[in-house]
Amino acid sequence: MREKFILLLTDDEIILYKGAKNHTYGLAEGIESLQSELKNVLSLSPKVPLCLLIDRNHQDIREEQLPALMLWDRLRLLSHKREEWTSQGEFHGYHFFKQGGQSFLQWVNITQNDPLTPWFLWIKSLSNPLEGALFVSLEAGRFLKKYCPSTDNYHVIIYKTSQRIRYAIFKDKRFLLCRPFSGEEDLRTSLHFLSRLYPDIHEKLQVLNLIKEISLTLPHIITLPDPSTFINFLSHQTRGTLSLNIKTSSQNQWIGRVIKFIFICSLLLTGIFVHQSLEYKQETDILCSKMGELKRQIQRRKVLLKNKNVLLLQSALAHYHYLQSQLQLPFKTLEILGSVLDKHRLRLQSLIWLSEKSFDMEISFFMPGDKNGSLADAFNDLLFSLAKAFPKSQIQVIEAPFKSGPHETYEYPSSLCPPVAHLRIGGL
Repeated sequence: MREKFILLLTDDEIILYKGAKNHTYGLAEGIESLQSELKNVLSLSPKVPLCLLIDRNHQDIREEQLPALMLWDRLRLLSHKREEWTSQGEFHGYHFFKQGGQSFLQWVNITQNDPLTPWFLWIKSLSNPLEGALFVSLEAGRFLKKYCPSTDNYHVIIYKTSQRIRYAIFKDKRFLLCRPFSGEEDLRTSLHFLSRLYPDIHEKLQVLNLIKEISLTLPHIITLPDPSTFINFLSHQTRGTLSLNIKTSSQNQWIGRVIKFIFICSLLLTGIFVHQSLEYKQETDILCSKMGELKRQIQRRKVLLKNKNVLLLQSALAHYHYLQSQLQLPFKTLEILGSVLDKHRLRLQSLIWLSEKSFDMEISFFMPGDKNGSLADAFNDLLFSLAKAFPKSQIQVIEAPFKSGPHETYEYPSSLCPPVAHLRIGGL
């Protein structure tokens, strides 16, 4: 663990720890002289953090069971509590927790006339960073969980941080009572008082005794041989159960730096937003100028269309756009068709270009005069080539080149006209 100062405030004395060393200061000297002496010691190591421990006879911790509230209602309740605490003093702390399906609020409020207020104001003037302000009686509940982990039982811890011996009573996270210890009879009286609200406290009680010189007859007692175990545990805590709103001068400087950094970042972001806004304005101006030109064109069109039959013009324009959509130049199609006919040495006789619901083409051609070839095979090869050349079209045979059968061969004299095929290629 890194080195740090631990300042223990009690009703009778002040103890300053640093590592294994400690020094006790009596309150008879007066608070101002004592604070001046402590400040001289702490100023020798201004970077070493300070941890404040508070252990008084006065029960500083308050606890309240909350009704079932929505988040916004809980925030409103907390806001009213803060206003009440602030009106009574400058320093307060709180935290919420749940236990047994119920919600609780623990808080501490140091009023203006409380003896702790001058000490908190003095701590704010120190250059040493404050690592935490811990109420010993409340932090004892966290210490209990190491040795009594059961959450259903009631727990009593008997401890000593200075000259006085105290005990605190818990039910899991709930802080029930803290008093100076004056004997077992006093402890039994407190348990009897709490049994009015918690009837099973005697049956489920566990006791952790940190003072080996004290012998008790209560059942379920655990005694630790080393009383310094509790102080060592507190010295290792980096954050208390309750966070008091105390900031030292070094922490205030750090907060000031953070605020400056946030302010500079906000300025940069504002500059970026302003620059983007200027760019958007320029683009808007360009669009507005284009809109002005469009408006002028519309005005000119209105002048031209004045006293004209607008419905007739709209109908003509719609017909024109329809004709434009139906327009397709056949040159590319004719080029593909010519390559297929050249490949099969065919001679085109006629071609009709049709444009109805779709673009179609009807062609007639003479088959080649090969006397040894199969007319059906030659025709099938042609159909295959056309299907490959026009993959999205439908090829329909209107007239085949053979009359008697699919394996007809040429037996005509050379003077006769070769057979003719008539096809329709649709969906071009």
